[in-house]
Amino acid sequence: FLPYCFLRLTINRVCLHVYAANAHAIGLYGAVGFRAEGGVREGYFEGGGFKDVLVMSLLRREYSHREVAT
Repeated sequence: FLPYCFLRLTINRVCLHVYAANAHAIGLYGAVGFRAEGGVREGYFEGGGFKDVLVMSLLRREYSHREVAT
């Protein structure tokens, strides 16, 4: 997916929203180069209460740099 976005479509930025309590997903996204940009407080409702959301992104120049480094 990321090679197609950055290399074929030449998109500059891919972003995602992830539940702030989902440490496993946050670690996985971080491992492929996504960086935290900020959060959305009480961004979704679940289990009778509001929960926070983390916004993460990866830029094409960061992705290209990672490809050259590996």
